[in-house]
Amino acid sequence: MNNKIFITSSTNEYKVFNKLFTLLDYEILFKKIDIDYFGFKKLYFENRVISSNSIINQKLKNFTIENNLTYLNKEDYMCDLTSKECDYLAKDGHKIFYDYGHYTENGARYFGKKIYEINWLKIN
Repeated sequence: MNNKIFITSSTNEYKVFNKLFTLLDYEILFKKIDIDYFGFKKLYFENRVISSNSIINQKLKNFTIENNLTYLNKEDYMCDLTSKECDYLAKDGHKIFYDYGHYTENGARYFGKKIYEINWLKIN
């Protein structure tokens, strides 16, 4: 039918110490140190449980290759793999995630804007 099919990776999931808190929440609430609220991009990168290298995402990528489909990696807009950093806050300081990997409303808007800006959904 000449429709182009896209398969996306699973979204990043992050190691959390309690299902009620994000990594950021844990750092603020339970660590007794001065923190840089905007300084946890590397912590988020290091604590990815599901990422582009995860088994599920490798299987999805291989499936798209075998079936001549387009694979879109969500880490293209969530992280900077070169600097080993992942976004967790919008520029205005609102949290992007409300738990281990689900976007907040502000997070969905933030990532939606990034998806548009990098033309992530480009159709060739």
